[in-house]
Amino acid sequence: MSEQADINLYTSTAKEPIFRNAATFSRMTQLQVLDILFMYVVTLQYDRTIKHLNETREAINFIEKWENT
Repeated sequence: MSEQADINLYTSTAKEPIFRNAATFSRMTQLQVLDILFMYVVTLQYDRTIKHLNETREAINFIEKWENT
């Protein structure tokens, strides 16, 4: 995947405890990087993001009302 990327992001390769098969620390680090990138994009496109969030909220409300009828 890194060969296809314009910019490669690397996170810590700290040793995980043996009893943690899910590599919790690595996953949390990667989620933090994704969250930072997401918030950066949101701030660059604030008005557009708010519009889409409102549309999503309206769609969810519509579905919830439809399911409750």
